[in-house]
Amino acid sequence: VIPNRVYASEVGMTSREIGIAVNAMMDGALVDGYQFEGEEIDLTLRGDDDWFRTQDIGQLPLFTSGGRLVPLNSVADIVVTSGPEQINHIERFRAITIRVVPPEEMPLETALENIQSQIVDPLRQSGQLSPPYDLALSGTADDLRKTREALQWNFLLAVVITYLLMASLFESFLYPVVILLSVPPAMAGGILGLASVNALISLQPLDVLTMLGFVILIGVVVNAAILI
Repeated sequence: VIPNRVYASEVGMTSREIGIAVNAMMDGALVDGYQFEGEEIDLTLRGDDDWFRTQDIGQLPLFTSGGRLVPLNSVADIVVTSGPEQINHIERFRAITIRVVPPEEMPLETALENIQSQIVDPLRQSGQLSPPYDLALSGTADDLRKTREALQWNFLLAVVITYLLMASLFESFLYPVVILLSVPPAMAGGILGLASVNALISLQPLDVLTMLGFVILIGVVVNAAILI
């Protein structure tokens, strides 16, 4: 309901009065209250159920200050549109939740990459997704992101701890370095093998299981270097 100030002023009504009347007829307006057995009972003024239909709202009668009855569509424009049933907030910011369920045969990492490359990146480049608007992952996608970040830091921590343990066992800071030099070629071989699988067999993204495989590979390579 968009009040037409020109037509409303001709009949002696304001936009506020139109809003109050429509709200009272459609949703009800609190007019008073009374006490009943220690409880506050609200008295609400509400219109008849016949006015709850969208197609009839234009004929809603309004009583003007001059004692006239005018239909709502004579002082306001009625636009039929749609809107959210509720407005959600996250940390006091309005939020819209979009749930994406990828096909069962598609890995979650592939779905996230497709969303990033086909939706998020074009929106950012066109300026449609810029401050004050932002996008954040939640649910399983957010858990996956946190797991990957944790694995990366744990991998670096494991390398440092392994170096310190070998340094204490060998009583030398040089021998562990020689052993750890076997890690980069092993990583390169693992990446090359992953690329070969993607090119010749099937798509295998760098997911959590693949990262765990790299961790196991590094452990095997380090053990083999120690034995040699």
